[in-house]
Amino acid sequence: PADLARTARQALRLGARGVDINFGCPSRFVHHSGAMLLREPGLIHEIMLAVAAEVGGECTLSAKARAGFSDKSELAGILQALDVPGVDEIIIHCRTRGDLYRSEALDWSILAPFAGATQARLVANGDIMTRADALACAAASGCGALMVGRGALAAPNLPGVIKMGEAPMGFAKLATVALGLDAALGARGVPPASRLDRLKQFLGYARRGNAGAREFFPRFCRLTDHGEAQALLNKATEGDL
Repeated sequence: PADLARTARQALRLGARGVDINFGCPSRFVHHSGAMLLREPGLIHEIMLAVAAEVGGECTLSAKARAGFSDKSELAGILQALDVPGVDEIIIHCRTRGDLYRSEALDWSILAPFAGATQARLVANGDIMTRADALACAAASGCGALMVGRGALAAPNLPGVIKMGEAPMGFAKLATVALGLDAALGARGVPPASRLDRLKQFLGYARRGNAGAREFFPRFCRLTDHGEAQALLNKATEGDL
């Protein structure tokens, strides 16, 4: 807990406008962190108390977790552990760690009994990929706030789609976003080969919600030269493929 509190303070010194503590990552490569900590709600509580004491009130402080480690009945205890003074938002991915990303395991309605019952704002998360998903999640969860994750990679303007009724981003615009990502990584000194890997990762998500990206991705994924990848994306922005 003390180490995380010091890290949160350092993040503020470096210009962070908010701090999020992630207890949600279900990766099997994550050991004593991420969703593995859901087995230790007492430790989660100590972490949130320490971080809130260090930076609460100075920035937005949030925590993201899953509905349980192995069973959704664990949610009440997890919320109690997270909901300490100084925490602004608690984001719950409505699956357990054991559920991973299985579609049939998602249940937004588990948040309904807790909506309005926490000091922090309760935020629903999990498979919000479209405006219809967002409306269904809000209705089922009773939450007035939603978080999108992978959905915003599939459609980078998803917040505008949900809130303003915008049309989902077309593929030419998506290619422009990909080039912007590449430029931002380059400005941070990321090597070209690693930038190409990140572009493939981004477009791999984007193809889930964009027909143009689904058609484009197999061709792009075969590329091994960063310059060729940039050239192909430039053609995509002009609709010249």
